[in-house]
Amino acid sequence: MISFIDMCKMLVDIYYRNADWRYEKKKILANSNDSYKYRKSRYKIERDIIILGHTLEKGLSHKSIKPKFGLDVAYRLRESLLLYMDKKPNLEILGNGVSILNQYIDVNLSLKVDKKEIPSKIEFNGDNNDGGAYETNSYELFSNSKKSFDEFAITRRSVRLFDQKSKKIDRKIVEKVVEVAKYSPSACNRQATRLFYTDNTDIIREVCKIQGGARGFGENAGAIIIVCADLRYYTVHERRLPMLDCGLFTMTLVYSLFANRIGSCILNGSFSKKQENLLKDIINIDDCYMVGCILVLNSIDDYDVIKIAKSERRPVKDFISWID
Repeated sequence: MISFIDMCKMLVDIYYRNADWRYEKKKILANSNDSYKYRKSRYKIERDIIILGHTLEKGLSHKSIKPKFGLDVAYRLRESLLLYMDKKPNLEILGNGVSILNQYIDVNLSLKVDKKEIPSKIEFNGDNNDGGAYETNSYELFSNSKKSFDEFAITRRSVRLFDQKSKKIDRKIVEKVVEVAKYSPSACNRQATRLFYTDNTDIIREVCKIQGGARGFGENAGAIIIVCADLRYYTVHERRLPMLDCGLFTMTLVYSLFANRIGSCILNGSFSKKQENLLKDIINIDDCYMVGCILVLNSIDDYDVIKIAKSERRPVKDFISWID
């Protein structure tokens, strides 16, 4: 039987653990993008531009584009760009958003859409005017996969096959890339990332349907990997570590896939309770696993033409605060 003193210690420990969670919840609610204090801020508009623009980029990655696809998104992007101009904008983000919108307009005009039925262009004379999507093939896409790490990392791109079915992925290659990814850093070397792999077409389709962000390309994947953290290796105080470990493992995995000429695209694993329960019903994941992300894998022949979202990056100055 547990002693009274041990019981008191346990209750105190539970109290302080809950205090950490309360602190975390309060911090997120107060400072996240959808909090009240940021609802009209530059950060809110900037986030909208990045996400709306990327949504159109993915649509522009189709070989066969449907006229006026994502029309509501295009109008919202234009509205956000105009608002952003009055907020001391980051010119790279502004320019990229404008170029995506203008490419969307040009593509629709080439499809004989009346210009009255789509948003009008925004003029911008900045340096970053090269957003949208571009056409390539796997030979060109992977041309730097065996070069210096700098060239290798800069040229890696997410691959979404909207208009063709991926070939099956050789499981020996999967084992090879996991052999590399297992050397990713992890908190105290606990190596608690776990992978669930399937190339079953029906399961891939259902999982992508639950995730919701792979419309039009998820079902064409050659395989998917569900990246999870085994929570049995973490304490409550280490609440942020599972996703950190998943992220580090996933990035190494993606790089190793690229080195082995396998395309990949990372899908968000921030599931609702309903989504997670549906996923667990399909692939029988135990409740001790926290989903970090879903990785879509694509294998394509060297000269098969594919389209890739450019996904322009911010300048280095946006990432660094120098503390002297």
